[in-house]
Amino acid sequence: MARSDAGPRLPRTAAGGQSGPVALSSLLLSVHQSGYVVVPLLVGAAVDTALGESPAVLLRWCAALAAVFALTAVAGALGSRLNYAAELAWAHRLRVALVRRILSPHGFAGRARRDGELTALVLRDTQQRAGLATVAGTVVPALVSMVIGFAALLAVSAALAALLAAGVGTTLLLSRVLSRRLTARIDAERGGLLDIGAQAEDVLTGLRTLKGLDAEAESVERYRRVSRSAVRTRVAAIRWESAYRAVNSAASGLLMVAVIWFGGSAVLDGSMTVGRLVGAVGLVQVIATALERLTSMGTLIARASVSRTAIDEMLRAPAGVPDGPLAPPGPGAGEVRLSGVRAGSLRGLDLRVPAGSHVGIVSRTEADSDALLALLSREGAYEGSVLLDDVELREMPVTAARERLTVSRHDADLFPGTVMDNIASGASGPSARLRADPYIRAAAVDEVTRGLPHGLDTEITERGRSLSGGQRQRVVLARALATEAPVLVLADPLSATDAATEHRVSQGIHRARAGRTTLLLTSSPAVLAGCDHVVVLDGGRVAFAGTHAELSHRPHYASAVFA
Repeated sequence: MARSDAGPRLPRTAAGGQSGPVALSSLLLSVHQSGYVVVPLLVGAAVDTALGESPAVLLRWCAALAAVFALTAVAGALGSRLNYAAELAWAHRLRVALVRRILSPHGFAGRARRDGELTALVLRDTQQRAGLATVAGTVVPALVSMVIGFAALLAVSAALAALLAAGVGTTLLLSRVLSRRLTARIDAERGGLLDIGAQAEDVLTGLRTLKGLDAEAESVERYRRVSRSAVRTRVAAIRWESAYRAVNSAASGLLMVAVIWFGGSAVLDGSMTVGRLVGAVGLVQVIATALERLTSMGTLIARASVSRTAIDEMLRAPAGVPDGPLAPPGPGAGEVRLSGVRAGSLRGLDLRVPAGSHVGIVSRTEADSDALLALLSREGAYEGSVLLDDVELREMPVTAARERLTVSRHDADLFPGTVMDNIASGASGPSARLRADPYIRAAAVDEVTRGLPHGLDTEITERGRSLSGGQRQRVVLARALATEAPVLVLADPLSATDAATEHRVSQGIHRARAGRTTLLLTSSPAVLAGCDHVVVLDGGRVAFAGTHAELSHRPHYASAVFA
């Protein structure tokens, strides 16, 4: 049976592996909040018992208050620090799990995921999901202080406690109703932000193309439409969030007014002492503050809920390319055979690439080239048979198949870092830099680095944008050659270079890959002239084959190669 690797899952623990720290921080913060319940009781008792007594009695009450304040301060500081550390650790763990899933060689089944969406998941959604640590560090202490406060208020005045309980229950119910609408608005806001991020990325990535097509105005208008839509969803979310907070604050204020009125009336008719009123008002203030903190978490919970759904969907997405059950074969000669292959635009493709040969492949359509690259990259399902040294490609583990049959596209990206770091990333082991040297010369990267300020140690920007198109291609080519894969597929490796460089680098490729199998998808005469064999694809099948010299007299070949 084929094994599907859908990547890492969310941690099973309630707080992403941070249950212990979150629980301890909640306990410390509960002690902190409980201290504020004790303070009004001590103040009320001091008012009733210390007034008119000796200064020593008042001093004892003040000492007790100081001790309570010291305890709450220490517990609050430790609890807040531990809670914040737990949130950071949780977010980091989620980010690591997401990055591993995104970089999984098995890919994703179903819908394609835009780069902007993946970036938002890793940077923003993980932080919002980890914000549940803050929620726990707020909700638990708030509930504890409310319970203790109600118990103390019940001892002071049962009527006040009943009035406050009714108000708190009504506020929580109203908060629950509003939070559902708030979650929907936040979900729509997130979708709008993803759309505008994807649009901005498309514009920046294809900026040169847009300028070349004189399509800047259309691109700006499309961005404006997406931006306006995102603004509308953002404003709607902010309005609901503001309304949610306003209702909660108003409810807390009304509760305080009602309690003061009720308690003041009790003092006037003599059924309550001033000290008890002071204590009751202080307790109500603590409970109202806890209620406001409790309801204010609705926004964080709503955002965390939306982010959790997105993160779970990503981590649980089924693998697009499952592993095969067979152990990878030992080092083989590198023979590739395709029989009756159907995938994308390919329609019963039959092709044999002898081990150690250099075969050029000319495609009459871009669709055939893309389908062949996707097939050899193990990026999807296919019908028919693809054998690598007599082992079916889909029956091998994905990573092992790609190590033995490596595909390098002409538009492959470079990473921020030095030129040498990018090239050496294709090799492996402690001597990767030394092993990359011959391939640097083969791809004529040494000519590129002569004009760079620090040679091979020159830092390049994201995606190699600080280099020209031809320079980027040569660095990408050197990285591909450094893999030393038994079978290497190069797609238009020199399409952005001049004819002289193309001829020189083509010879370097053949020297560097001597004895190894190489497939070159290209229409360059200089590259095809050095190939042992050339295959022409048309309509998803092999139309004809031969050497470059033999095929040069065919009109269809000449129109594809020499046009």
